[in-house]
Amino acid sequence: GGHHLCFVVDDVDQAIAVLRGIPGVKLLGDRKEVAGDSPRVAGNRWTYFLTPWGLLMEIVDRSRVADPPPLVGPADWYAAAENNNTRKEQ
Repeated sequence: GGHHLCFVVDDVDQAIAVLRGIPGVKLLGDRKEVAGDSPRVAGNRWTYFLTPWGLLMEIVDRSRVADPPPLVGPADWYAAAENNNTRKEQ
């Protein structure tokens, strides 16, 4: 049930420059950055865009975050589902 895809990039500003040159891509606002009031992810920079076929996507640059939290992926979803099923059976 997700509503967009997100990709981690090394340099969000450079990625935005590339996206601007792709016909049909629509950037949604300016690049954002997490401020110091959220110390765990301060420095995180991102932006959203629409693909030519309308898919909402996000690019994020975590290179300025001092100690970024681990990324979550399909293996984590599977483990969470297994834990949830085990609790229901008990």
